Amino acid sequence: MKSEVMLVSKHQVTSFTENAKGLLMKKEKNGKLLEKRQILLLNQKSTSELEKIGTALGQDVYHCIYLASRYGKDFVEKVVAYSVNNHPKNRKFRMEVTFYKKTGNKNRP
Repeated sequence: MKSEVMLVSKHQVTSFTENAKGLLMKKEKNGKLLEKRQILLLNQKSTSELEKIGTALGQDVYHCIYLASRYGKDFVEKVVAYSVNNHPKNRKFRMEVTFYKKTGNKNRP
């Protein structure tokens, strides 16, 4: 089973690696680390501080990350958490992954 996915553009490599908390995202350019951030796997936690970016249907988490990064605007910059549904309604796919970003509500204390 895969434990990492890499998104490669002309000048930058973004990798997602599974760990105990979810996924560790790293951005590198010319071998130099630009950013390292934890993307949390949500289990039964509240999503009140989070806003849904979107949901991807795929064969595994990495397939869903690929789809979200390909079709979601600024997905890599926004994503902070995700949840997994291993029993999607569409049986053609193995899983449904919902991605979240921080809420844009600045009036909260």
